[in-house]
Amino acid sequence: MSHSSLLDFEIMQQIGRGTFGVVYKCKRRKDGGIYVLKELKLSGCTGDEVQTAINECNILAAVDSDYVVRYYDSFIDNSTQTLWLVMEYAAHGTLRDIIIKSKDYISEQDVWYYITQMILGIASLHASHIIHRDIKSLNVFVADGSNGQKYALKFGDMGVSKQLNSTIIMSQTLVGSPYYLSPEICRSEKYNIKSDIWALGVTFYEMLNKGKHPFLAQNQAALLVNIIKGKYKPLPAQYSQQLIDLVRWCLQQDPSKRPDVFSLLAIPPVQQTIKQYNLKLPPAVEQGAKEAMQRLSRIKSSEISRSRLASERSTISTQSSTKGSSYIPQRQIPIPQSQPIVQKQHELQIDSDIIMVDRNDIHEYKDDFDDEVEDNQSAARPETAAFQQKLQELLMEDAKLLQKFEDTVREISSYQVQQMTKDNLINFFVQNDNLDEKQINDFVFKLIPLNKIGIVQYFKQYAKLLKQRQQVAIEINKIMLMIKG
Repeated sequence: MSHSSLLDFEIMQQIGRGTFGVVYKCKRRKDGGIYVLKELKLSGCTGDEVQTAINECNILAAVDSDYVVRYYDSFIDNSTQTLWLVMEYAAHGTLRDIIIKSKDYISEQDVWYYITQMILGIASLHASHIIHRDIKSLNVFVADGSNGQKYALKFGDMGVSKQLNSTIIMSQTLVGSPYYLSPEICRSEKYNIKSDIWALGVTFYEMLNKGKHPFLAQNQAALLVNIIKGKYKPLPAQYSQQLIDLVRWCLQQDPSKRPDVFSLLAIPPVQQTIKQYNLKLPPAVEQGAKEAMQRLSRIKSSEISRSRLASERSTISTQSSTKGSSYIPQRQIPIPQSQPIVQKQHELQIDSDIIMVDRNDIHEYKDDFDDEVEDNQSAARPETAAFQQKLQELLMEDAKLLQKFEDTVREISSYQVQQMTKDNLINFFVQNDNLDEKQINDFVFKLIPLNKIGIVQYFKQYAKLLKQRQQVAIEINKIMLMIKG
């Protein structure tokens, strides 16, 4: 698709609304092709943030995968300060729609079909060094299938908008419904590919449990506490142990114990599903999948060797200790004392060749949740309840600050000041909060005319609110670090 403009498309209908703008189904006038147009409002964004978002679009446009929504083009409408994304249209909604519309539990065969496509989608991104950052059932889009299959699943809504204003996004993640946040993100640790795997596990759980998430609560604070504690209701027993273990593996509290996406791709049920439905392996994924299969083969061989070794030792011991036996072993198998056998962190099911977590490490709620939310009165310890109360107060405070922050950004945008000028003024007021009026005027009047002097009060307000929100974030992080699993 050549570089587009808004005039190239006919808006058909609104199909969604997000933090930064509206999503439309549209028709390209040139050939009648159906696409999605997503608007991202640039008001209040710095020049660097806008450029980063454009770069992100270019990177996503280069991803060649049947399991990722295709990004065809992006362009900026300067008259409205809007970045427009032109994307593939998925006609059947989202995975969340499939889950909600299912009257009964989704069949295991269908679950593996959906899970395999999701794994292939995330593998496509990770192989291209892209972290999704916003995995959830609402961001798994459903298109027409091929090869006689009803549905094709595709990951979309990758974090382009996350680049536009990291300060706003930080708060919205906490103030919203962060069911998919990993424990390390709740503690404000660095996001990485294993955080994507956690969110993938939450999505799998949701699909197996009629749309209910593993971590539920009556408010955001309690939800964050529950995520850090890592306890959840067991999945329905009607599903195979392989499937349940897969979810548990992804929901390991320690990121280092979670699999990477290529290890998920290597497990036999996923490989079988790929063959059964003739699913195409994206070019970028092939090498990672091959290496994961080789790792699995080496681990399997090592486990079998250990099993045979233990069996031979047991046989030798039994035969040599038999009363009256004249058996003399023809060879002894030395056991190096300098290399003690290391206890496995992961359990290997030899019969199914799946590497999964040790179930002794799994913590599940058995009594602490009712059908919808946590029973805080019976479940929460006094210290946990105190943490939740304080955390909820901080989240509410940040929500109020966020509203003021967004109002201030809109006021700044109304002055129609050039982006570079706004960036310079924002940085000036954020970095200098103890200047007198003369120092402020000397700097400001070099950048803006006298008739726009009213904007100064909003830059001051911007800097003040930013620092207040940063302080609230510090307090939230302190509480998160004090919560024990």
